[in-house]
Amino acid sequence: MGRETYTFKLNEQKISTTLADALQNEKSGGLSFFDYIVKENEGISKYSSSKQLLNAGEIISTLKKEPAKANALCLGLAMNWLWELEQISYKYTEDLVSIFARYGFEQIYELGQKDKCWVYLNQLSAYEDMNDVKEDTYDGQYYLWENDAYKDGLDYLLVLLSKVCLDKDYKIHLGYYRSEEYSKDELNFLTDYKKDERLIEQAESELIEIRTENEEEDLKEDADPNYRRPVTASHYLVASEMFSQIKEVQERIKDYTGKIFILDN
Repeated sequence: MGRETYTFKLNEQKISTTLADALQNEKSGGLSFFDYIVKENEGISKYSSSKQLLNAGEIISTLKKEPAKANALCLGLAMNWLWELEQISYKYTEDLVSIFARYGFEQIYELGQKDKCWVYLNQLSAYEDMNDVKEDTYDGQYYLWENDAYKDGLDYLLVLLSKVCLDKDYKIHLGYYRSEEYSKDELNFLTDYKKDERLIEQAESELIEIRTENEEEDLKEDADPNYRRPVTASHYLVASEMFSQIKEVQERIKDYTGKIFILDN
């Protein structure tokens, strides 16, 4: 089964107009946003007696009047409904970018491989745990990050990925290992990185765990040609490409000060 992860910056002006107006007036497969929330509340009432029911009018009002205060719940419910309104499951990638942007979700990063999706979200989660940061979440697939925390998390990711690319202590499968000769970007980044010793120490600690797990998986693959390693042990396979991608993401949001919204589909 595939996995896709989309990361967006938020255009508050479009959220307060185009998105809020669509939620107020459009129907997705004959179902208005108000009807959609009624169905969601039926599920809440059935499975949770303590969970607060949703209010479509309040969600639309927040998005329209105070989009900066919209939480992961508001944005996630709106996107769930939009997914059906625009029949997004049947669209090509370039169409998705345009559709999302129309409603205020401006894509800055897309991942379509489950190993990269896992590394990206798992390491952002590790960053949270190590730095006492907690992003706002909804339904296990939507994440809303404060700007500073997300940018700091990207710094952590770059430090970690560069260390993975240059890890001389990981030698079981040399095909995954990139020597300094072929890792100039990562080496230059680490050499010049002076921003935060905290992130360097955290990445070094995480690298030890990553190396240990990957070496264990290498041994299993060597012993059984039919064995397939889990995505949790894919850092060395994807680190170099993801390093370059994260650098590009940083460039796209260097002047952006709003929140970051992530959909893990």
